[in-house]
Amino acid sequence: MSTGKIEQISVVGAGILGHSIAQRFASEGFNVNLYDSSKVNLLKAKNNIFNNLISLSKSNLLKSTPTSIFKKINFFEGLSRAVADSNLVIEAVTEDLELKKIVLQQIESAVCDECIIASNSSSIIPSEYNSELKIKSRVLGTHFFNPPHLLPLVELIYSHCTSNYVKSEMESLFTNMGMHPIVVYKESPGFIGNRLQFALLKEAISIVQEGISTPQDIDIVVKYGFGRRLSIMGPFEVFDYGGWDTIEAVYPNIIGDPVPQEILEKVSQGKLGVKTGEGFYKWDPINLNKKQKLINDVYTYLEKKVSKQ
Repeated sequence: MSTGKIEQISVVGAGILGHSIAQRFASEGFNVNLYDSSKVNLLKAKNNIFNNLISLSKSNLLKSTPTSIFKKINFFEGLSRAVADSNLVIEAVTEDLELKKIVLQQIESAVCDECIIASNSSSIIPSEYNSELKIKSRVLGTHFFNPPHLLPLVELIYSHCTSNYVKSEMESLFTNMGMHPIVVYKESPGFIGNRLQFALLKEAISIVQEGISTPQDIDIVVKYGFGRRLSIMGPFEVFDYGGWDTIEAVYPNIIGDPVPQEILEKVSQGKLGVKTGEGFYKWDPINLNKKQKLINDVYTYLEKKVSKQ
């Protein structure tokens, strides 16, 4: 449901991420203008959005009918008309810094001074593109995870110029949509999610280069092993279960580096994780039982749905 001061949203770029972002907002009751310079891309976007909505409707995952949500989206080939009346414009063109700079300047020249401007990227930080803009305080970076209409996480990346008003509006917007907005405290290429994913990729490639395994078997290890945990637990939760004393013991042998101070502190404090009731999280019996039930339910579901594929 649309709330707050942001009612009209424009998405610039109707590609893989852009059309899905537009669908996400429309599904939450917002009026959305979706722009692309390519008629072909707009046609693909229309078809993809409607097919996505039909699929979600069959799974009872929509708050309204596919048709009513689809009607919330207007499609434009003209940029100025698409963004003129919006409170928020999300630029979602390809990962090309120079192109983003050009498009963002075009957006700024067409919107009112109060309009918030976001650039969606998986790696480019705001200070790399907002130097070309006149009102830097209203600019931020977003990183929606693909596909945005299904994945509820969005990273928010602020520059030192981003105003507190913009920060508050954006965090409230996504929270009210039932999403999980995570603020990246410092500008860092790749932000949080992609730094984690590329760390895994780097290690996977090293394993192949060292002749330890193949790409196919590595994927099997992730899909049918620890990857299942990661659908419901992050790394700090996972190792809270494993026990930080155990992690301290095996860390140097696996990583080849000294044990990080954060782990040493937990061990010295006796905060070993689930076994002591506290690690990076507090584990009281009620929360632990809830988490264990969720783990069992998800593992059982995945075993039935995925293991035979």
